[in-house]
Amino acid sequence: MLGVSALILFICRSLRHQLFQSNALDLAVFDQWVYLASQGLPTISSFFGFQMIGDYAAFILYLIVPLYKIYPDVHWLFAVQAIATQPTIIFNFNYSKNIKLVKYSVLLH
Repeated sequence: MLGVSALILFICRSLRHQLFQSNALDLAVFDQWVYLASQGLPTISSFFGFQMIGDYAAFILYLIVPLYKIYPDVHWLFAVQAIATQPTIIFNFNYSKNIKLVKYSVLLH
C-alpha cells in the first residue's frame, strides 16, 4: 500500500512539474547542487552563492549524486521525496488510531 502511495505522489509531483507548477527556486537550487556534485564540480549555488553542505541537512543530497551520474534529471528528486514521505504516513496513521481518530483501519492492514 505504501508503494502505491509513493507512486501516486511521484506521478502527481511529476505532473505538477510538467504543468509548470513546481516551486522553481527550491527545485532549481537542489537540482543544481546535485548536478554539480555528480559532475565533480564545486557545489556552490549560483542562486545563493554558498555550498550545498551549507544548507541545513543538504549533505543527504550526496546520496542522490550516483543517480544523477546515471541520468541527470530532476525526477530523481521527486522519487526520493515520494519515498521519504512514506514513514510519516505510517506514523500519522498509528498516532490517529491511538487517539481514536481512525475507526476503520482497513487501508493499511
